[in-house]
Amino acid sequence: MRHPTIADWADFTRAIADAGNRAALQGHLDGGCGPCRAVVAALERMVTTAEIDGAVTPPAGVVRSVKAFFDLQHPEAVSRWRDLSLRRAFDSALMPLAASRSTGTATRQLLFESDHYTLELNVDYRPGEADAVLRGQILEAHGEPRSHTPVFLVGSGEVVARAMSERHGTFELSSPLDERFELWAFPDDGNRIRLRLELDNQTRPASVRRRSEARGYTRRLLRAPY
Repeated sequence: MRHPTIADWADFTRAIADAGNRAALQGHLDGGCGPCRAVVAALERMVTTAEIDGAVTPPAGVVRSVKAFFDLQHPEAVSRWRDLSLRRAFDSALMPLAASRSTGTATRQLLFESDHYTLELNVDYRPGEADAVLRGQILEAHGEPRSHTPVFLVGSGEVVARAMSERHGTFELSSPLDERFELWAFPDDGNRIRLRLELDNQTRPASVRRRSEARGYTRRLLRAPY
């Protein structure tokens, strides 16, 4: 018995075979060909799976993350993003007597604002550790958390760390203490939040800086210029 090809059965299961060929194929199945029935059953499962996958729409943030990460690998494409201007509304490092916790951890708090978004950023530094932990939250102007926002730390044109903001707009990144970075966030299509981040020993709270200098440490803490 001559069996139809896999291409014939693929057209049959997708209902794109011409009427004459489809009738012949159906007749072949009605004749009781077990191997071909197995092939058709497998192809039908594949078609069903493809239809289900095609109906799924990925979250907008995931799409933005993929686009942004692709653009980071192709510098000529980055120019299509429009940078949002955020002003620094608060910086705890500028307070006269910034306090540190008894654990020795120093936390720097920063707040950036624009007409559309607010970005809160806490930088935790613990003497003796190699990294600073950056914890942030992205809010829309009216206070609604901005979830599914891709966030990147970029240094020397390379992605150092990345995260996706969660349901409450929060994210967490780990940053080495001896590098300069930019923080990029993509809250919506076409727009990018871009903050220049620089690690600087002089911006740590004075009480922690004095203790560290007394022990001979020359650690650095985050500085975010205007």
